[in-house]
Amino acid sequence: MNHNVIGMNILNMRKMKGLSQKELAEQLNYSDKVISKWERGESLPDIIALESISKYFGITIDELVITDRSNDTTKKGDLQTDITLHHSKKPSKILRWSIVPITILWLATIFAGMTMFLLTSFIYSLLLIGYGLLISYNEWETNFGGHDIKIVNKPTKALLMIDGGLIDKDGALFHTGIKLHGKVDDKTINVYISSLFTVKCEVVII
Repeated sequence: MNHNVIGMNILNMRKMKGLSQKELAEQLNYSDKVISKWERGESLPDIIALESISKYFGITIDELVITDRSNDTTKKGDLQTDITLHHSKKPSKILRWSIVPITILWLATIFAGMTMFLLTSFIYSLLLIGYGLLISYNEWETNFGGHDIKIVNKPTKALLMIDGGLIDKDGALFHTGIKLHGKVDDKTINVYISSLFTVKCEVVII
């Protein structure tokens, strides 16, 4: 089996479905790190994983491990382009790491008795909410085909803007898996925003 052929096939088919590595990982019950290693050719899926992948994408295992599908996707015009983003606005490193000592202090109160632990847990939950609000303020910018693309993420909404105009938005409060979509000329732009203790953004254009 060719590491590169399998990895490129998984990469191309994932992008044809408009999935992020994390979303594919959830579908196959693997971690996104494993998916990333497969796509880079650093490791090979075992037979069980090969069966799951081929079944999910509706192809045979032979097609997955032998056939180079990159030319087919290119001919169809379905091959996606990953876009490099400039993270123009983001929380400071001090803010992003501030949750670590706060968490350590909270955990230390476990040994101070149940009453103290419950009190600090309440305070800690409030701090987490405030932390989530502060780190959610992010902006990313890029350019594709002469068009300025901007993604704005706030506590109560996420916006996709192209050439200064609003194209799509998500108004869910503290939504952790935001998807935005729009058109750039004859191409479709897909935006994926995920957050836990940091906020990440991925843009793919089909």
